[in-house]
Amino acid sequence: MAVFPDAKFQVLLPHGVLEAGKSVNGELVIDAPEPIPRANHINLTLRTTAWAGYGGGKSRTVVREELFFAPLHVDLPGHLAAGSHRFPFVLDVPAWLPETLAGNDCGIGHRIDVRLDVDWAIDPTVSVEPVVALPPREGIRVPVATRSPPGFHENLVLEINLASSVIAHDEALEGQIALRAGHDARFDAVQLLLTSVAFIPMGRHDRRRGGGFTINVPAASLRSGEPIPFRFSTNTALPPTFQTGRIDHEWALVVTADVPWAFDPSFEIRVEVLPRGSKLYGVAPGAVVGSDRLRHLAAAMAGASGLREGKLPVLCEGASGPVAIRVSDVVREGKLGVMIDLAFPDVEIGTTFRRLRMLEGFATSPFLPGPLQDGYRLRVDAGSHRHPIAPEALEAFFQAVLGELGKPDEVRMTDRSLALHYPIPNDEVERMSAIAVFAKSKADQVAAAIAALPFPPELGAHRATWQTFAAAEGATLVPSGPAIHGVVVRARVLGGEERALRASVRTIWTKGAPSTRLEIDLAAAPLPKAARGEIEAEVVVERVRAIRALFPEGHVTNEGQMVTLERPGFTEDPRAITAALDAVLAWTLDARGERRADSPYR
Repeated sequence: MAVFPDAKFQVLLPHGVLEAGKSVNGELVIDAPEPIPRANHINLTLRTTAWAGYGGGKSRTVVREELFFAPLHVDLPGHLAAGSHRFPFVLDVPAWLPETLAGNDCGIGHRIDVRLDVDWAIDPTVSVEPVVALPPREGIRVPVATRSPPGFHENLVLEINLASSVIAHDEALEGQIALRAGHDARFDAVQLLLTSVAFIPMGRHDRRRGGGFTINVPAASLRSGEPIPFRFSTNTALPPTFQTGRIDHEWALVVTADVPWAFDPSFEIRVEVLPRGSKLYGVAPGAVVGSDRLRHLAAAMAGASGLREGKLPVLCEGASGPVAIRVSDVVREGKLGVMIDLAFPDVEIGTTFRRLRMLEGFATSPFLPGPLQDGYRLRVDAGSHRHPIAPEALEAFFQAVLGELGKPDEVRMTDRSLALHYPIPNDEVERMSAIAVFAKSKADQVAAAIAALPFPPELGAHRATWQTFAAAEGATLVPSGPAIHGVVVRARVLGGEERALRASVRTIWTKGAPSTRLEIDLAAAPLPKAARGEIEAEVVVERVRAIRALFPEGHVTNEGQMVTLERPGFTEDPRAITAALDAVLAWTLDARGERRADSPYR
């Protein structure tokens, strides 16, 4: 008998596949050209091994662990006749047995070893690497709407929407990406990488990315904030998601911002890929991201608060009496936030409000509500042009404006405005709607606080007259001045267009003696350059004579868009200023070469 017996082996499997979780009926075929005496046994083993390499050169180590071992043994009668012989066998393949993995210096392999045991000879052997397939499963589609985590980038905030983070291996991964914040930030593109990830508990608990696919989204496509759709196919040689406890295989969508000359920040979204043929239930709802999401939030906020939708990044805006409201989407240091801006007529208190500086820890602000005492300083300086207000009235005003603010990380206040910035962990509809309702409520409180300010005691007898005039004109009375803001006079010119002037009447205090100042906004009908000096000229021009008779001093600013008139003394009845406003309107129309539609033909 030859020392090297000749035998050829074939390992036949149904469809060439070992399906995990099933008993596989296979067949071993041995072709012997010549009889092989002393052939005693046939040994067949299925072996699954996981391995991972670390380092290189002399310091390289490789960790190996056997995941599965299944031996089969067939006794022979002491010889094997010439010809073809068939030996059926059954392999019970466990359900957890993974598919083959060829990762980044790591892997999982399957091997069937066949050995013909022949005494006093070299045993014929063969090794076959079978295909292991995970059986189809059932799952539920899980839509995902997420965004870049805090600290991802100082300015950039990206939002990602996946139709489902659970897909079958023969399905596509679809979604949308949008820029939530950082439209002016410096970046070239956003890279989307769908990649295979091997987690290796048997080694150093490290994660290694393997093969994958990349989609590059240029920055120019994202800067509008509109969602950009993307699609990945997972129909590749890479295996689906599985866990063995030695090497676990995952999928991840890696989102990376390509920032020139800087570190490229990235974050991952886990994707579960079920075996081919798996059935998934549920319909993935269409989540919204980017500007679409902001518009959706804006509509909900406006509906809840009674405000109107704004132009992004303003979410909603409106007014409560004299207080203008604006709620904006403001992201800081990569964290979501909302800014509430309230603008109102000048209350003429002399407010100075700022953060506490170093070494000011012992400073106190008697008018400041308690929760703000540790971080801010408030001072009131009426100055020479304002009438002082009683401390109890100031305390009531500031308590209404600055009280019950919650936990803003920034507060700014002047005599004309209040700004509050709130960081938020997420922007779900309920939270954002509550913020809009709060903004409207705070504006109501500010409007009431302005109306409750005291009139100068020496002018108290005229408060009713000023209130009546303000109400009749649809304007706002600020008692602390006193001042009236928002008086409007209108005229329709030939051709059907309307010209409107908006004015404020203010009381200016100089050395205790009041004077009247009329500030007129001409932005809707600016004065031509040639006419701007007429109000200050030593020689009175006929068309400004009526104005100068009522207000001896005046000047034009802001390139003809603002006229300021002054006269000594307090105006006891503000109805007297209507004649001056009509005269300014007539001067403006004449200087612009326009004619009132209701004027007699000349």
